[in-house]
Amino acid sequence: MIIWSRLAEQENTTVKNNGNMNPEQIPSKVFNDPIHGHMELHPLLVKIIDTPQFQRLRNIKQLGGAYFVYPGASHNRFEHSIGVAHLAGQLGQALKTKQPGLNITNRDILCVQIAGLCHDLGHGPFSHLFDAMFIPRARPDMREWKHETASLAMFDHLVESNGLEVVMEQYGLIPSEDLTFIKEMIHTDNNNDQESPQWPYEGRTEDKSFLYEIVSNKENGIDVDKFDYFARDCYHLGVQINFDYRRFLKFARVCEVDGRKHICVRDKEEDNMTEMFHTRLCLHRRAYQHKVTKIIETMITDAFLKADSVENNESTITIYKAIDGKTESTEKKTFRLSKAIDDMEAYTKLTDAVFEQILNSTSEGLKDARHILRRIITRKLYRFLGETRLDDPTEEKILACRRKLAEALGGGLTEYDFEIVKKGKKPGWKNKLAEALGLAKDDFEIVENISARKKELAEALGLTEDDFEIVKKGKNPGWKEELMKVLHNGLTKDDFEIVKKGKTPGWKKKLMELLDDGLKEHDFEIMEIFPAWKRELAETLGGGLTEDDFDITTIKMDYGKKREDPIDHLYFYTKRDTTRAIKRKRCQVSRIRPTCFSEQLVRFVCKKADPKADPKTDKKKFKKWCKAKGFPEYQENQSELLEDGHQN
Repeated sequence: MIIWSRLAEQENTTVKNNGNMNPEQIPSKVFNDPIHGHMELHPLLVKIIDTPQFQRLRNIKQLGGAYFVYPGASHNRFEHSIGVAHLAGQLGQALKTKQPGLNITNRDILCVQIAGLCHDLGHGPFSHLFDAMFIPRARPDMREWKHETASLAMFDHLVESNGLEVVMEQYGLIPSEDLTFIKEMIHTDNNNDQESPQWPYEGRTEDKSFLYEIVSNKENGIDVDKFDYFARDCYHLGVQINFDYRRFLKFARVCEVDGRKHICVRDKEEDNMTEMFHTRLCLHRRAYQHKVTKIIETMITDAFLKADSVENNESTITIYKAIDGKTESTEKKTFRLSKAIDDMEAYTKLTDAVFEQILNSTSEGLKDARHILRRIITRKLYRFLGETRLDDPTEEKILACRRKLAEALGGGLTEYDFEIVKKGKKPGWKNKLAEALGLAKDDFEIVENISARKKELAEALGLTEDDFEIVKKGKNPGWKEELMKVLHNGLTKDDFEIVKKGKTPGWKKKLMELLDDGLKEHDFEIMEIFPAWKRELAETLGGGLTEDDFDITTIKMDYGKKREDPIDHLYFYTKRDTTRAIKRKRCQVSRIRPTCFSEQLVRFVCKKADPKADPKTDKKKFKKWCKAKGFPEYQENQSELLEDGHQN
């Protein structure tokens, strides 16, 4: 008893003096990690870790349903978050040591570490399954809800319920400023204003803009969050990784670009950074978007939806209302799964354990949900019928289109003043533009590359430079008139407004009549044709199947920047000049590098388990249906062996 009292007294004395202490004098704890080795963490981080809100992450799988495919993928958000905090501190300290002129303080580094530690507090059961698959269907009114939103609410709840503001002050932080800074690094709604002349953040001034790129980098996607989960996921999946984040930490520097400071890397590290983006794609192909992983996550989602629709059932979350924050009463308050996100005290108790809660229940109301989960356990999964890959334009077509646009608009423009990408939705005016440029109607969509030669574009189109900023944000249709002149097809400004917004009743019909080029409904919005495809599949396969027995999903694969080359968004510096940031020129790109950076797949799954059904016959019927629909490519995947030894 005396020993513990002395230790407590010593710790309190230390904490009181921490505001003026050197970080090396502050007692810390060491965590042994299979990825990063021995991680030494600040005691304030340990205080946060030792809270119910953070400990909850021990019971949320990092890779969701992938654990049912890869037996080694048993790691959780808990260890990932600690790893991110560790790497955030390493990168912050490396920049501080190499560039003292940046005026990075120990307080800055501690805030960045807290943001890294708490960035995933808002994840629900099975991680991205909850916010990407379950909530949009259970709460259509919350379709835009993401785990980052919940992370901010959970962080506030963690700080308040554990009285951490006082502790933060004892360790030298200023809560009125630093709590805002931490939350801005976790998530902000100002992401679209990153290039705005006006500084969008409050936690730190613009001269420390680079700090916002450490945990969650909206500029180019290179951050310590990815460094940790790439290394950790590959380790637990048994997948080889070639990207070395340690080299980035070694060669990272801060340079100024257009009056704002960004984290840059040596030009010779381009191949290493390319490996990072390639690793991301490989992980999506092999694990995150693995067809059996997605089937199992679809089944878990269906089970959760059925459980969520039953009132007063065993899947509800039970919380005990605390009295004065010290004792618990017997008063219970229950929440449905989808409603727990509205109350952080309830959400704290919502983890992957709800899977077993439903699976082991005896409630009659949970019978259907329980049946689906038992099918997962007994490996009686939904049947994968196949997938089709939607065509993308080649780089040669894109470059030719750029040249023709430059020639058509004149004004000294070149093909590099344009970015042309395919989004696969609502092509509208693209058909006539494609005809004028000699391309297929579904090959492209125009996105102005505002950052290049704004002044020349403004002069060529009779606009001002400010107009191009507005166009980029989607708030000004100023470019419409010039497109009308180029197309010469009787289009009006109102027609472009309909295409752009896609919200006017009957806009599809009007466009089809206007363009008169054999457009079909799915040329405008692929999602809206899914119900018809399900009905057709039910008729094709027979056996008493209905449209409700099918699930059709779209899977998007890319390198992290949709159709764009992510390397184009990186800033480099050279050995000769470590203060000037440069971007890679197109003429410097190796010809053996990929030219297409994204693709879209459509996957078809049959939910009904029919022991009499012949998989080979169904596959033949499905393949015939795909060919009749004119799908560009059909992927059979009949004999692929899964990583856990299960046959398709």
